[in-house]
Amino acid sequence: MTRESTTRFRLEDNPQTKGMVMVLLLAALAGQTAILVPLASDVESALYVAVLLPVMSLAWVVYYWRASRGHIEITDERLVLRFAGERMSVTWPDIVRAHVRTISQMSIADRIAATVAGAHQDRRLVEISLRRRIRLPFLPWHKTDPDAIGLPSPFKVIRVYVTNPEGLVEAVAEQLQRTRTS
Repeated sequence: MTRESTTRFRLEDNPQTKGMVMVLLLAALAGQTAILVPLASDVESALYVAVLLPVMSLAWVVYYWRASRGHIEITDERLVLRFAGERMSVTWPDIVRAHVRTISQMSIADRIAATVAGAHQDRRLVEISLRRRIRLPFLPWHKTDPDAIGLPSPFKVIRVYVTNPEGLVEAVAEQLQRTRTS
């Protein structure tokens, strides 16, 4: 019986997620204002909306905050991302390569979101290229990965911010080499 080795890398805050949360909060605040002004004559409805919208906004903030916390596990069989109580796994044959990029090398939308969050354009992240598209599950408690039952997404890449990007790229390259030679 062989024991499976596991290497972990801690996820860092994702500036695109942080930027998106900030934009969502501003949109929720604007929406709340737009809804409350016409309801000003009906105090009961105005109070209901005044309580409901901030609670919904807070739920989104908490989810995205948790989504940027977690870790990546490298095992002999797969790469596993664990965040916000969710799990995403990709087997080694589905991974093409991993490399370090900076925010300045990303799309304009990603750069804008990172800038809104106050991230530097030279901040490094790891981009993991996949052979197949990630499938999004129909139900939230199902797993997300290329083998999942669900809708195909447009994504054939996973972008993560980790405390040691070069170490993650090196570990992925070593595991890919081991997988291809065995």
